Amino acid sequence: MARSGGIAPLAAAVTAALALTAALLTGCAGPASEPGPAPTSAPTAEPTADDRPLATPILVIAAADVPALLDEGAALIAVGSTLEASQPGYLDGALAVDQDDWHLASDSQAELDDTAGWSQRIGALGIAADRPVVVYDDGELKFASRVRYLLAHFGVEETYLVDGGWPALETVAADHGIATAGSPAAPEPVGFQATITQPPIPVATRDVVAEAVAEGGAVILDVRSPEEFDGARLLPPVTRGGHIPGAVNLPMTELLDPATAPSSLLPIEELREVFAARGIEPGDGVIVYCQDGARSSLVASALVMAGYSHTELYYLSYADWQSDTADPVAQ
Repeated sequence: MARSGGIAPLAAAVTAALALTAALLTGCAGPASEPGPAPTSAPTAEPTADDRPLATPILVIAAADVPALLDEGAALIAVGSTLEASQPGYLDGALAVDQDDWHLASDSQAELDDTAGWSQRIGALGIAADRPVVVYDDGELKFASRVRYLLAHFGVEETYLVDGGWPALETVAADHGIATAGSPAAPEPVGFQATITQPPIPVATRDVVAEAVAEGGAVILDVRSPEEFDGARLLPPVTRGGHIPGAVNLPMTELLDPATAPSSLLPIEELREVFAARGIEPGDGVIVYCQDGARSSLVASALVMAGYSHTELYYLSYADWQSDTADPVAQ
């Protein structure tokens, strides 16, 4: 049973997107004979849309969309965290990834550029570049969001985060007669050639962020808690509390539906209202960061889906920035 809020199922959305595109073409988007933009990341499953333009990448999907994707051969990845004692349940056939391992394997720029290592890591899961992948966690969203982002960054063409995580997916599985399992499936390794894939969310390096601090031109969005932002709370390995100078604080939690938190994002229109309240306009360049890339990967995905197409992710985030004493911090 699909819930009423959050990310809309894909089929309802394409209908609205088609209507929006038609209105744009009729009103001010040029001659009616010109074709509208094609979807850039729509799943192969029957679309079900909200009011996103057709060209807006679909990165987060409703749990109701998962059965159709599984019918078409999508891989399913359950993401847990040993360090935070977080582990979702399993649908039959789901593979397992520990986000702590993937975090450690991506906590430097050299590792983000390590295509050989990531070729082996992703191939060991049995993931091919052209196979859709559906990723979920226990409902925190940030763990699965990291894994989804890294899969996309290294060249998996279709990657989707399940809004609502395991609680939403378990309900849908029961409604569709999809079996659950007590343990993950054993992967069947395949050959995988990782490539650095930037769109739709490029990685911003420390140098890019430093340039934005010095010259402006982009909104630097800190999605940590207010206590982290102010320097009152330090999470390892941070030793210099505070934030990147000029950053705007928008805690990731403000993007979650209070009726279902921590499991679901707000509906797209409400996400836009949250971003607008921080002074962020759709045409702005936005660089998002958090502590270590997990929370910020989720917010970056929400920004892109809400139409903020000039979004970059400072994946290495504040832990990286504060590690160099030449980089200033503010409190």
